[in-house]
Amino acid sequence: MPGSTATLVGIFTALGLWLAANRPAVASETPPEASENTQTMVVAAGLNCTVLEAHRAVPETTAGSSGRRGGRMGGAGGSAGGDGRSHPVAYEASCQEGMGFIVLPPRPPHDNGHATSAADANEQPAPAPSDPPQYLNCLEAKEAAEKDHFPFQCHLKTNKDQLRLLQKMADDIPLACAITAARGMGHTDEKSFFEIACRKKPENAYKGSSIEGFVLATQRSLQTDKPVTAASCFNTQANPNLRCTLTKVAGIIDTVQRYVVKNAAGCMPGAQRMAGPSPAGGYVFEVSCQSGTSYLVHRANDGAFDTLSDCASAALFGKCLLMKSAAHPGLEP
Repeated sequence: MPGSTATLVGIFTALGLWLAANRPAVASETPPEASENTQTMVVAAGLNCTVLEAHRAVPETTAGSSGRRGGRMGGAGGSAGGDGRSHPVAYEASCQEGMGFIVLPPRPPHDNGHATSAADANEQPAPAPSDPPQYLNCLEAKEAAEKDHFPFQCHLKTNKDQLRLLQKMADDIPLACAITAARGMGHTDEKSFFEIACRKKPENAYKGSSIEGFVLATQRSLQTDKPVTAASCFNTQANPNLRCTLTKVAGIIDTVQRYVVKNAAGCMPGAQRMAGPSPAGGYVFEVSCQSGTSYLVHRANDGAFDTLSDCASAALFGKCLLMKSAAHPGLEP
């Protein structure tokens, strides 16, 4: 997964385009009309969402609001603010499937940000279909609001739990993970990425605290009939867009690298990965050196590192995936 997300840029490059558009104001709508508009856009966007509840989203901040949530905005396409300019409009939808969305209406065909006069309209050819609605799931919107000043978040009571759909996806893989927290990490055109923090399920529990954290890669619109993949947070830290923050991954990686430096002469650590659970309890990590050699390190349940094994050993052939050695060309990552 880490190598497949090279096109993931920040949180959402498209946010600037959405928020920069000035659009003509339109009449306000009733709550039933807002729900109907939301359902129409959800279908048009192909989202995995049977709408339970929907409303016109209120922006988190407006000019002169001192950081407090602003007033009601206008209809689809944009609304006039107190400064006479139009502002983007969004709808919040809660879904039966579990993950909610913030949906932004598409710009009308030939919309250049200004109203078209009747005379101009008479000279225009038949309008082309509008672009599909843009959207963020609720976890993405929360992350974007915190990092990129995106003005909309999910506030419906029915959107309070955003873990249910991710838990189903984790169970279907399956991951032995009871999700305790999650955050949106961004998306490409095809996929969305989530960090999940896990508590080991009772049937997989062991003494000592869990260090489980994963990055889930899902289909962009969260359709459950599409493949879902997971990578340990220990394997994604090299990608700045996929670094995990909900678990103690960074501290553990730093500790395991110091252990290797101290116990493997001449090794300057490069990459690392979680090789898997150990039959003796705890986890096994592989750490590669800049020279091309690699080591397996055992971390016990109490957090102590107690074993260092050179991957050049014939007994470990095929178990080390980061080693770059002419003697084992098949182990090139």
